[in-house]
Amino acid sequence: MISWRLASNLIGCFGTDNRDFSKKLEESSRVSAMVLATHRVGEHKFYKNCGITIRRDCRTGRQTNSGRCDPARAVTTGYKKLSNQAHEYSFLIKEKNPLAPPGSPYIDAEIKVKEEWTASAVTFSVSGKVDDFPAYEGYVSFDGETKFLFQINPVIGSTPASLFGSASRPINGSATFDL
Repeated sequence: MISWRLASNLIGCFGTDNRDFSKKLEESSRVSAMVLATHRVGEHKFYKNCGITIRRDCRTGRQTNSGRCDPARAVTTGYKKLSNQAHEYSFLIKEKNPLAPPGSPYIDAEIKVKEEWTASAVTFSVSGKVDDFPAYEGYVSFDGETKFLFQINPVIGSTPASLFGSASRPINGSATFDL
């Protein structure tokens, strides 16, 4: 069960999902993206999702509105075949709170996932940049097993006001699965 916590800032009060990192695909999030790749070279499908944002009365905590971003607009995806044994999937995330007024900052992330095959293993490596706020996480699943790629908490003291500007915090990580 997700417990709601009231987060207040200059544009109002919003409920946050107050959760920890999770590799569950059904876990709530503001914006999420996934690529489903198979053992067939170049065969893949992208999935995108936007979680629900809740606006609350700053005094009572009562819900006054809710909204969801458009995942087709929030996440741009790309695929590049690097060789017969290597592929690259890219995610460009640029979305703001759907209930925020015009001029509000965007959450930005630029993420690339490289998939490299050898005779005995497949390795997924991630690189990219994210904003100072909020938290970001990445996982990879292969043949029913899910492994961690990266987790990054918000910079201490950062707030939604830290979202102005473009993504600049580096992320990286990798996971290998034996064949």
